[in-house]
Formats: sequence, structure tokens, C-alpha cells
Amino acid sequence: MARITIKNVGPLKEVSLEIKRFNVFMGPQSTGKSTIAKIISQALWAEKNFLTTGEEYDFYRRLLDFHKMDKNYFNRPDAEIIYESQWCVIRLKYEKGKRNQQTEYKRKENRDLYYNPKIEYIPAERNFVTSIENIHKYAETYNTTMSFLNDWYAAKSAYQGHKKYNINLPDLSFSYRYKESEERDIISMEGNEVELQSGSSGQQSLLPLLLIADEVMVTTYHNQRTFSPAEIALIKKKAPEFVSIIDAIGRKERKGIAKENLTDLWHKIGYQADYGRTHLIIEEPELNLYPSTQRGLLKHLVSQLCKDLKHQHTLTITTHSPYILYALNNCMLAGLAVEKKKNAALKDAGIVAAISPQDVGLWLLEDGKVVSLQQTENSLLSQDFFNSEFQKNHEEMFQLLQILDQ
Repeated sequence: MARITIKNVGPLKEVSLEIKRFNVFMGPQSTGKSTIAKIISQALWAEKNFLTTGEEYDFYRRLLDFHKMDKNYFNRPDAEIIYESQWCVIRLKYEKGKRNQQTEYKRKENRDLYYNPKIEYIPAERNFVTSIENIHKYAETYNTTMSFLNDWYAAKSAYQGHKKYNINLPDLSFSYRYKESEERDIISMEGNEVELQSGSSGQQSLLPLLLIADEVMVTTYHNQRTFSPAEIALIKKKAPEFVSIIDAIGRKERKGIAKENLTDLWHKIGYQADYGRTHLIIEEPELNLYPSTQRGLLKHLVSQLCKDLKHQHTLTITTHSPYILYALNNCMLAGLAVEKKKNAALKDAGIVAAISPQDVGLWLLEDGKVVSLQQTENSLLSQDFFNSEFQKNHEEMFQLLQILDQ
């Protein structure tokens, strides 16, 4: 696993944590949840490009341009970001005599294979893709918003004609299809078809999230990815004896390549150039959703994350919802049951979403720092967190009742 350290960036004073398979950041508004999510996303992207193309991206500029972070987040001279994995160290800091922050890359000696990740950032403002007509015709610089828009159009193009995308979550079930010739998004609920723009806020928020999540965690691995010229050039430089295989990959001619030859190539260059896993970052998955639907969505994401044993997918979310955390805690309890070989009992109870608590990181942001929301002994959700919030509400209620009784 990798580790991220952030010092004096925006609202964050000092944060250091391990990036696990499932990472959750919770806290009041403006405490830095999205800041952490964006930095993790960019760190993974910078590592990916460094290892697969040899390019050393300007970490600072990419945060400003792609993730739309304000440059004033970095106005402290001691602002610093350190990302460290088993393959490399990436450090962002001010250097004497330099106006902007500088990025330093350092490769580690490691014989373990690096699995190239598909990184997908799903922003909180995702329902804009369904609420603005012909939005794809708007021109803008390439950033998280436009990247998400492009991925939305790529994902939905597969659901035309009689092929439908079905969503079945508690208290929200409907199907979707795309009429490309008319550029219309159609949803069907209980036999009634309407434009997605006329659908509920929950449908408009949920559909892009799930459609793209399924695209990057499922459909992506059914297709051969396209390699950039920079990637091909680096592979040829590292493994010139495999040039015929590399050229065939570049032309998307895989059928004549034996699986063991590809495996030999990946180990020669030190990484799997094909996508090996997905890291999905979702801001506020609970937007516009009823509590039962929030729980169903969380279980769906956990199930998608864990059922693919071949690809070690990872997920990071920011949230304000206690229902998301409680649902995840139930998935962690189910994970403990799996570890105790209670699979048959889980199946009888209809419980399919399970994840080991050791694979989860739950964090509360407050005063520029992170506090773990997990119990030390078993990594389950600490009940003290929500108990204290409920206690505040009850204390106010009792105070009001006393006033009424006077």
C-alpha cells in the first residue's frame, strides 16, 4: 500500500495516512475532504505516468489545472506533499529561489510488478451532465469536469437500441438507454419513459456515477487499451528484444501473442502496461439519495470492488452521510464473517457485500488533521463518533421539552 503526507495545503495542516483498498473521508464542510481526494488522485496519476512513460509531471500545475485547486492553497512556504509507494517517492515542496512548488521524483528498487491503474474521478457536481442540454458541445480546458463528461459520453454510448442499463437499488429502480441520433437520455420506471432531464434529482445524480463506475471497474477489462506513443517508446527502450510483440500491441493485434510472452514482457519492463486495476474516487455518493438507497449504493460499490479477484480495485470517497458509514461498517462485519468461514450463513441471509476491515480506512477531518474512526482492536467503525452527535441532538431536544413544560 502507498502512503500520503500533506502539510499546510489549504485547510489541511498535517495529514499522514495509508491509502487502503477502501478510503472514506468524513467531516464538516471546508475541512479538506475533497482536497485530500484530489491530491490522492493526482499522486496516483503522477506515479502511473512516471513509471509507464518516464515523464515527471509538474504535480503543482496539474493540481491547479486539472483538479481546479486554488493556488492560494499553497501560499505557505512550508506547504508539502509526499507520496510514497513501494515503487517511487514523489515530493512537492518549495525550493529556495523558486517561485512555485517543485516536484521531485525518485524511483525505488523493487522487483514487484506494478499494475497500471485506471484512475477515475467522479465529482460532486456530476449531475450537470444530465441537467444541461447538449453540454458536450461546450468547449473548455481539460480538467476533472471535462474528463468526467468525456467518460460519461463514452460509457453511455454502449446503451443504445434494445440494450439498457438497469439500476436496482432499494427505493430506486429504473432503466436507461441512449438515443444517440437524437442525443436523448431516456429513463424508464414502471413502464413509463421520460427524458433523464425530467427525472428525479436522485436519478440524475446516481446514473452517471453507477454507469461510469461499472465502465471503469468492469467493461474496461473486456477491451484492449490503447497505448500512447510515449508508452510504446519507453517499452521498446526497456525491452528491445520484444519489439515485434510491442509493435503488435501498438497495432492492437493481440491474437497471435501467447499469454506467457506478454507476461515475460511485463516482468522485463517492471509493470503491466495493460490496465491491472481501477482506483475510483467519488465525491459525496449520497447526493440526492434516500437513506435506504445510500446503503444500497454503498453495498453495490463494495460488491463491485471485491468480487473481481483478478483486479485489486481500490476506492476513495468523501461523504457527510452516517448511512454510508453504517452500511460500510456492516460490510466490514460481513468481512469478518467471511474470515471466520461463515460464507454459507451470509448467503442464506442474502448478504453479498463483504470487505475485510483491514482493507478499509475511515477518517474524520477536523482542525486540519485526520482522526481515525476505527476501533483499534478490530478496525470496525467507532460507535463513539455518532453517539456524540446524537447526544448533542438529544440534549437540545430535552432542553426544548423542559421549556415547553414550564
